[in-house]
Amino acid sequence: VFGTDEGLSFPHVTSLLEDREGNIWVGTYAGGLNSLREAAFVTYGARDGLRAEVALSVLQDRLGYVWVGTMQGLYRMHGEEVVPFAGMEHVDQIAVTGMFQDRAGALWVGTFGQGLYRFLDGQWRRWSMEDGLPANYVFAVAEDADGELWVGTQKGLCRLVGGAFQQA
Repeated sequence: VFGTDEGLSFPHVTSLLEDREGNIWVGTYAGGLNSLREAAFVTYGARDGLRAEVALSVLQDRLGYVWVGTMQGLYRMHGEEVVPFAGMEHVDQIAVTGMFQDRAGALWVGTFGQGLYRFLDGQWRRWSMEDGLPANYVFAVAEDADGELWVGTQKGLCRLVGGAFQQA
């Protein structure tokens, strides 16, 4: 067991990722983001640019960037620095609960109460209950073999087909 005695910043683990280099990224509930490299933990927090201590989700994109979804917005790693990702409306007030990159390269961001966002070609698009999403609490996003997007919400599973949400 890897816990605080072994260098983990906080024992409540919220997300995990193994990156291309074999590092294990660990999001924690109150200890920020940790990276397990060569049997030693590195912790990223306020001193590194991560203002939120609750790291809910972590993702590595096709270009190798590590993204961190927190209770206070979306961040991206730049070397050893954690940088807030601008462009989302009120990004520092959005809890990012899940992330996914689809085969077209779009970054999908699930949020706690703000619906679903897509970042593609430098532009954000948002879907909410007003657009047919069953709930604005989105926890998981995935793409199936046919390229359809599946979304896990507080009120169940749906999929995005032809621009419209359908209950699964």
